[in-house]
Amino acid sequence: VQDYICKVLTYWIQLLDIDAWKISMADEFPIELRRYLHEKIIKIKPDFYLVGENKDTNLNLAEDNLFNGSVDYALSDTIKDLLFRIKKRQ
Repeated sequence: VQDYICKVLTYWIQLLDIDAWKISMADEFPIELRRYLHEKIIKIKPDFYLVGENKDTNLNLAEDNLFNGSVDYALSDTIKDLLFRIKKRQ
């Protein structure tokens, strides 16, 4: 499975010279798979920007340094709730 996912990513990186990829549900990928993908992609394109989607509030994808950025829905929901409460008070 690791090789297949890596082949799909590298195929599109090489074919279209894309600069970034968002991995949906990256928090469901084992750390070994995240590390494997990171190592393979960086060899092909060192400045590639890899974004991980995170729905697990107990996991910080940025801590393992395998993603350049992350989509953190729990943080997004907290910010939206805060802004909504501020707007409601006005």
